[in-house]
Amino acid sequence: MNYELRARRFATLRLRRIMNYELRSMMKNIFTFGLLALGCMMVGCSNDYYYEHADDGRPEYEYLTTIPAEQFADQAVGYGWRRTDTRIINEEGYADDYEYHEASGLFPSHYFFTADSVTQFTYNGTDSIRRRFTYTYDERTNMLRSDAWKYMQLTKLSASKMCMVEKFYEDDRHVFFAEATYERILPFDMYDYWNNYKPLNP
Repeated sequence: MNYELRARRFATLRLRRIMNYELRSMMKNIFTFGLLALGCMMVGCSNDYYYEHADDGRPEYEYLTTIPAEQFADQAVGYGWRRTDTRIINEEGYADDYEYHEASGLFPSHYFFTADSVTQFTYNGTDSIRRRFTYTYDERTNMLRSDAWKYMQLTKLSASKMCMVEKFYEDDRHVFFAEATYERILPFDMYDYWNNYKPLNP
């Protein structure tokens, strides 16, 4: 009798574990689908966008609108952002067809924002590292200012996607701007970033 009772308890516990696993998997799929649906509501960063070059060489997005600080705090802060695409803005004002990091062999950076700091995740050629910087957001110009990057202007933002204009130095003489696309990192995946990137500062 005791053996049968233990067997039933074991079977019940095993069934609960299987059900919990299936429930977690289902909730993750629902969350992923929800973010994808939100992303479809927003036009992604595209090389169809046109940029007018200012006198100092900065590309100015033709349809740039103000993104309020409240929106940035609500949709960007508290989340990780993975760079998925970087395209150089050419002299004609359009983003090139090729992906910059893929063509150059360099590694893109990814970010996690809090209200007053940003953690940069990158690969330096030998190690996966993360560093924390302070930053500010200027809603008048959509500019993000920090030592983590050289120039970053927000052009579009949704709950699942972020579009930026960024400045790069290929060498001491060659400076260029690029259109960068970021997608929000799922909380389940963000855990891997914190664990797999070596911290260089607290």
